Amino acid sequence: MDGTGRETECKLDIAPGVALTDIPGWTTDRRGTVQLRTVYWDSADRRLARAGHALRHRTTDGASPHWTLKTTRAQRANLAVRDEHDEPGGIRQPPPRLSRALRAVLGDAPLQRIATIDVQRTITMLHRADSVIEMAEDHVTSRVGRRRGPSFDELELELVSGDATALADAHDALLDLGASPSPWTSKLRRVLDDDVRPAVAPATLSQLVSVAIERALARLLLHDPALRLAPDDEAVHQARVATRRLRSDLRSMQPFLDPVMAESLDADLSWLAGLLGAVRDLDVLELGLRHRRAAVDGDDEAWDELLHLLHVERAPHLAALQRTLEEPRYLALVDHLRELTLTPPLSADADPQLAARHTAEVITSRAWRRLQRGVRDLPRHPQDDDLHGVRKRSKQARYAYELVADVARRRVARRIPSIEALQDVLGALQDTVVARAWLDEHADQMSPAAAYLAGRLHHANEHDAAALRAAFPDAWRAARRS
Repeated sequence: MDGTGRETECKLDIAPGVALTDIPGWTTDRRGTVQLRTVYWDSADRRLARAGHALRHRTTDGASPHWTLKTTRAQRANLAVRDEHDEPGGIRQPPPRLSRALRAVLGDAPLQRIATIDVQRTITMLHRADSVIEMAEDHVTSRVGRRRGPSFDELELELVSGDATALADAHDALLDLGASPSPWTSKLRRVLDDDVRPAVAPATLSQLVSVAIERALARLLLHDPALRLAPDDEAVHQARVATRRLRSDLRSMQPFLDPVMAESLDADLSWLAGLLGAVRDLDVLELGLRHRRAAVDGDDEAWDELLHLLHVERAPHLAALQRTLEEPRYLALVDHLRELTLTPPLSADADPQLAARHTAEVITSRAWRRLQRGVRDLPRHPQDDDLHGVRKRSKQARYAYELVADVARRRVARRIPSIEALQDVLGALQDTVVARAWLDEHADQMSPAAAYLAGRLHHANEHDAAALRAAFPDAWRAARRS
């Protein structure tokens, strides 16, 4: 067993004696019982778990032992979407490919065995016209280190085919039969009594700065393994957002930060954001092309040619990004961010205990005034570059309001959606600018059919750009009214 897959699952608690043989709306196919032994590995301070990942070695009746690295894609209540990266092998040490993927997440912390979970699993397949779900009735026992861990029963529903609506329907049907939602996101967290706790709003300036850095680092490390193992467009996008958002937050908090340290950190983040951006910009272009394919007639071979040009251009940028993830500068940046979550880079004259609500007023006022100046200074007939400058200021304003949302919820709740709407209009406009420039730049590499299609796409982007420019004044007025 090796490769990459994706699981979408949810968990429920089940009381003894609840019958699960007749589930309304579903045909059941009972498959029998298997024994699983899973040994989980992590650092002593649980860096993988805190980053949203799990590394395990599993043995199953009748199957070869294998390793799995699980990386979280989405988590909503007890519904989880995870990527699974599998490698065959014995338990003595993790496979090199998976170990390398965790280099930044672990830092200098060594891996060790943290828990062993034994499961007696009874599998039933649930079928309906459009979907198949695997239902596992699990009786769990565990050990944590040398001591006995908790024992419990739970239901695990995993989507085999269909969409998340089917999983929700099966979940609800089981609730009607007497199951209850599980508060746990994984067996390991339940065994360790270490599930995700609600975030606490920062109360002081020092805590606010720490939270900003910690959130950015968490987003980066959530997607770092995927960038190394299976770098799809979402992993690149989220890592880029992490760097951009933190750079924006540092600018918003500039009056309170050590200027030398903030400038050095911004330089490293800018370097990383540039590498991520070179890949992400091409991903956005591809998403735009695929979106237009349904609306713009064109020969299939011409469409495939344009997409192939994008893929050829993306490959060296992705290779450069992946090489960067192994460089000392990147690993040192991650370690530095870890340190700064504990010792935020405040200026010598900043009061660490300054109330976060007062800090919030400074941060949001500065960001809003900067956005206002950007709009006020626009020429009567602004060019796309002028509006792109306003877009960047609107993004910084939105990030500033989101940074302090937990501190000043009532003050910012109405403004965030309107600024986001303004940013969306200007972002879509910028996408048309980038698309037109790319089509022009690559015209001499295209066949006649592809060049004709490119011309039609250029025209479609010009049409959309005109509509978006016309929408800008209303979007700005809505932001001001909020």
